[in-house]
Amino acid sequence: LAKTAGTGTSTVGNIALTDSGTVSAASGTLSLQGATSVAATGILSATGTAILAFEYGTANLATGSVISGTGTVSINSGTVSIDGAVDDSAASTVLSGGTLTGDGTLTVTGGLTWSGGT
Repeated sequence: LAKTAGTGTSTVGNIALTDSGTVSAASGTLSLQGATSVAATGILSATGTAILAFEYGTANLATGSVISGTGTVSINSGTVSIDGAVDDSAASTVLSGGTLTGDGTLTVTGGLTWSGGT
C-alpha cells in the first residue's frame, strides 16, 4: 500500500499485512485508521516530507515489524501496540497523542519526539 502523489491526506482503515508487505508514504500524509495489524517482516515507511500517521483505532505491530524512512511516522491518536521486537529507524517518530503500549520492545534508533499521549 503506497501513497505516492498529492500533498493532501489519504485515509485507509482496517488493513492487515500478513507475512510481509509494505505501507509507505512518499507524498503528503497517509493516515492509518481503524484496526491495523502488521505481521513479521512488515515495513511501515515514510520518505522525504511525507507523514505516515497512526490515527483513530488500534495498530498491532508484531515481532519483526520495521518502521523506517527519511520522513515522519506519527502517532496522533488511537493506540499503537508493540506486540514483539519492533525496530524504528525512521528519521522522525512523533508521539503527540494516543497511546503507545504492548508487551514487546520498541527500539528507536532515529529521532523521537514525545510531546503528548501515553
